[in-house]
Amino acid sequence: MVIVMADDDSDVVIPEAESAEDKFAAERSHKASALAYDLCRVTAQACLLINGGAATAVLALLTKDKVDPALYRTVPWCLGLYAVGVTVSAAMMFSTMMMADHWNYFWYNVAYTRDRENAEAAEATANRWHKGVYLLFAAAIFCFIISSVILARALSSIDPR
Repeated sequence: MVIVMADDDSDVVIPEAESAEDKFAAERSHKASALAYDLCRVTAQACLLINGGAATAVLALLTKDKVDPALYRTVPWCLGLYAVGVTVSAAMMFSTMMMADHWNYFWYNVAYTRDRENAEAAEATANRWHKGVYLLFAAAIFCFIISSVILARALSSIDPR
């Protein structure tokens, strides 16, 4: 801190440039935020790929010469659930983006505008999107697992001859 004498003989405190600890904390915060966003995005992409890839594999299964009728009854359900998994994964990617946006609004309001009310509103919204990311992740994985189990049961009932 730098203390300067004002004209009216009172001391005025002028903050010095940020301390090394403050600069380090800000840098780490930026890096942690970017890393968290990237990891959420990659997780959503992975969910999208496993559901989309599984749907593609099921469609390839139907190109066999002789397809058991049990598969014709089961495949539409599996494809439907895989499609829901893909859609939920896309929603997870959107939720990740919205979560990051609202955390940016939070920090903008904390650091620049010093508007505590808007900062708290942005924080609450970011937290809701964050919970959405977790729920959508669980839904995408659930779609993949249930579809795969349904398909596995159908395949296990087929006579291999």
